[in-house]
Amino acid sequence: MESVALDGDFEGTFPFEARYLTAGDVRLHYVDEGPADAPALLFVHGNPTWSYLWRRPVAELSAKGRRCVAFDHMGFGRSDKPPQLGRYHLDAHVGNLVSLLDQLDLRDILLVVHDWGGPIGFGALLERRERFRAALVTNSWAWELPSFLPPFLREFRTDGLGEILALAGNMMVESIPGGMASRRVDQRMMEAYRAPFPDYWSCPVPLAFQRDIPLSERGSQRRDHGPHPLRPERARPAAGPGVGHARSDLPARVLRRVARAVPLGAADHSGGRRALPARGQPD
Repeated sequence: MESVALDGDFEGTFPFEARYLTAGDVRLHYVDEGPADAPALLFVHGNPTWSYLWRRPVAELSAKGRRCVAFDHMGFGRSDKPPQLGRYHLDAHVGNLVSLLDQLDLRDILLVVHDWGGPIGFGALLERRERFRAALVTNSWAWELPSFLPPFLREFRTDGLGEILALAGNMMVESIPGGMASRRVDQRMMEAYRAPFPDYWSCPVPLAFQRDIPLSERGSQRRDHGPHPLRPERARPAAGPGVGHARSDLPARVLRRVARAVPLGAADHSGGRRALPARGQPD
C-alpha cells in the first residue's frame, strides 16, 4: 500500500499550520488555530491517534473565535519518535504536556481528553492547576484498571506477540474502525492514521501504551514507572456531587480530585450532533 506524506493536508481535511516546540530532547508537533488572546481549548488525543483526531472541532470552534490547540504526543503524528520503547511512559508524556503549557503560556484552558489523553491531561492539570478552568472527558479513565482486559489488548502485553501485532502489523491503527460507533471505514481518515507509522521501527509507542496500562491484578505484566499523582487512586466508578460522569469511566475519587481544581463534564454520548468525538468513535 502506498504511504501518504505525513506533512500533507490529507486532501484538505487537515489544513492547519504545523507548529513545533522542543520538550527536553523531543520535538513536539502541535496546531494552534483561532485568536491567540481567546480562552484556549486544549485537545489531548490517545492511542493510536494524533492531532488529526481533532480536525473537525478545531476547524469549527476556531472559526467561531475560540483558540484551539491540539498536539501530538511523543511517538505519534508529526512529533519525534525515539526508538527506545522504555521512553514511552505516562510520566514522560505528562512532562511533555506540562512543557507545552509553559512554553505556550496557555491559560483559562478548557481541557478536552480522549482515551490516554485522560491520564496524561489530568496529570498535567494537577501539575498546573492555575492554568485550567474546566475539563471535558470523552471515553477515558485515570486509575488502575481491573485485572481483566479483553484478549485483543492482552495480546499486545505479551512479549513477542505484542511486537508482531503492533510493530509488524500496526494492528492498533488497523483496528480503529472496529472501535467506531458507525464502523464506517473512511479511507482518507485511515491514510492519515497510518501515515505516522510507515514501517516496523516507527511503531513503538502504540505498543508501549498498551504495556503501560496499570492493572490492579497481582503479578500482572504492569510496567510501573514510578509514582504518579493519579496512579494511586482506585475506586469503583460512581458519580459524585458536582461531577459530570456520564459513561466516562473515571472513579469518583479521581474525579473529585480533578474537580477540586476545575469544573468537570463528560461528552454527550446519547446521540445527535456533536462537535467532539463520541465514545468509541475516534473520527
